[in-house]
Amino acid sequence: AGAAYTGVIPDVVRAEDRGRASGLLGTMNQLGTVVGVGLVGLTFKFYGDTRAGLLAGYGVVAVIMAITLLITVIAVKENPHPPLPRDRGGPVGPRERRFSARRAFETVRLGVIICIAAFLVALIALFAILLAPLGAWLWPIAAVFVASGVVTVLAARQLPALMAFFQAFRSNDFFWTFATRALVTLGIFSILPFMELYFRDVVRTPDAGAASAFWLLAVIAGAIIPSMIGGVLSDRTGRRKLFVYISSAMQAVVVSVLLFGLVRSLSLLYVLGILYGIGYGAYYAVDWALACDVLPNREEAAGRDMALWHVSFTLPQVLAPAILAGFLHFLNEPGHQLLGVSSGHDLGFRFIFGSAALWFILGTVMVSRIRGVR
Repeated sequence: AGAAYTGVIPDVVRAEDRGRASGLLGTMNQLGTVVGVGLVGLTFKFYGDTRAGLLAGYGVVAVIMAITLLITVIAVKENPHPPLPRDRGGPVGPRERRFSARRAFETVRLGVIICIAAFLVALIALFAILLAPLGAWLWPIAAVFVASGVVTVLAARQLPALMAFFQAFRSNDFFWTFATRALVTLGIFSILPFMELYFRDVVRTPDAGAASAFWLLAVIAGAIIPSMIGGVLSDRTGRRKLFVYISSAMQAVVVSVLLFGLVRSLSLLYVLGILYGIGYGAYYAVDWALACDVLPNREEAAGRDMALWHVSFTLPQVLAPAILAGFLHFLNEPGHQLLGVSSGHDLGFRFIFGSAALWFILGTVMVSRIRGVR
């Protein structure tokens, strides 16, 4: 659903309103998170942690999605695009169409098979590395993962349709915008999934789940106002990158405090959550507007390129917890060595906070490479 909306919005928002629309989108995301979590929480409170409660929770999500679908279909008016240049011309007969389709299929069939097979092998190897205690098999499996990944890329390069999807990366500004969002999202999701464990193992609060939920609410509360104001200010000043700098700096400072201090005070943690949310909201106030400003082919491929850009948001959400969970467990457990450093004493949390700070700093570096936007 997120990718679909990402592709629709460029068609219905004027260039001079992108910042305001981006800020409004960020604000609605934060409010939607609060309302959605609250409704599902009430559902579980009513039905309990049962199968009925699980089904009711999914039912709430389905109803919300159906309502937003109806609102979109009825209220969003899109102007149809004119036919693309490659579609104009005389009619194509059935015989020519069948011959063209057969030839195209025969050309790409082998490449598709190799690409899919290599990708599946890489995926299996990745899950084996992340989930299985491989021991001596770790490096051979890692080599298989790298080799199959290389084969996947090489085979994909022979598929015109697939290569067309990634064509936007030929634009330097689009590539650096993608990289910036991927790194900032990596930083955010290097922290959020593990805060409940932090409250349990470091703060040692009796109800870690509730404490982490309140911390998330503090983050969202801090994010709402910057999301609303930041987008409008970016339209008025014409500056997008400034808000990314502010966002990354604030979030890096917060995780640095956690990294070096391992804060145990609940009240201080909630204050840090609000500060973290201010940086979080400042970024999401302009991230969509920044992407729209650097689209390389707005007239013919805005939807496709925005869908590609959306990957920079969804993929890090999966990668960060999957990769860092193993490091967190390994480094928190006493009796291990990593680069000469003994594990234990909450070293795992220091590692994930340090990695988050690194991602935010790198995101700042990447956004400075964007030349077409101030």
